[in-house]
Amino acid sequence: MAIFDELLDELNKVIAKHMPDSEDEKEEEDDDDDDDDDDDDDDDDSDDQESSETYEALYISIEATQRLAESVVPILKVSRLFFRKLVRTVLNRTPSKAFTDMNSLQLNTLNKASFQFYYPTPYSLCHPPDPQS
Repeated sequence: MAIFDELLDELNKVIAKHMPDSEDEKEEEDDDDDDDDDDDDDDDDSDDQESSETYEALYISIEATQRLAESVVPILKVSRLFFRKLVRTVLNRTPSKAFTDMNSLQLNTLNKASFQFYYPTPYSLCHPPDPQS
């Protein structure tokens, strides 16, 4: 189960890399952009405004992604607990005996029947009948 721990650590690193540490950093970056705007022309002001709007949209998108990733972490932890418990309960049991005996002819017939059902189904879904035929 160390794989889950490693994946969670990697996910946290990716989130931390793309997210500013606090709102103060974002405000400082906005203040720096405002200082540069004083010397620019009106055309540059509109470009800066568009880039700041793009930055805000990107920031909101990253925040939403972070919240989604944070909400996935408990699900991963619960699934890890589920599979650990499942493995423990399965390994502690003795295997049950087969309750049905089938000969090779019956097994072969069952296998052929499953193929007769399985193969036409995906084909009919991917290739609907031609209405003009």
